[in-house]
Amino acid sequence: MSEKSDKKQLEERILEVSRQMLRGYTNKKIVQDSSLKWDVSERQIRKYITKAYAMWHAEYKKRLKAGLDYHMAMRMKLYEEAYKGKTIKITKLIKGNLITTERTDDQDFRLCLEIAKDIAKLEGLYVERFEGKVVEVIKVELPKEENADDS
Repeated sequence: MSEKSDKKQLEERILEVSRQMLRGYTNKKIVQDSSLKWDVSERQIRKYITKAYAMWHAEYKKRLKAGLDYHMAMRMKLYEEAYKGKTIKITKLIKGNLITTERTDDQDFRLCLEIAKDIAKLEGLYVERFEGKVVEVIKVELPKEENADDS
């Protein structure tokens, strides 16, 4: 077997394994081809596959967190504007058409309530009911942090 690879080479190998996985290669084919190509054990290639999955998971968590943060900030800004009575543009999808309206009320407490409900839905604190039955439950949960051994 060859000598130990450096950090950059390790990252490149994990990315290459990730690309092969995305192309639909089986783990068996990836192990066979890569172990010959890089002159490493099959066990090492399987570790690369595991690290590729971990890399995907970390990227997913970052994107989910960033998306949730963006939507929360946007709603908080809208709430602030509605409470202060600024002009607000509201775009809704109604029967397949985007309808944009503007509001310039002194204070729009109904809109504040709607925004607060939406924030509560994103936080998983609000459950809509219709005639005693749950109609819609929206809850976004970030994956729990795992203390994985990076060896």
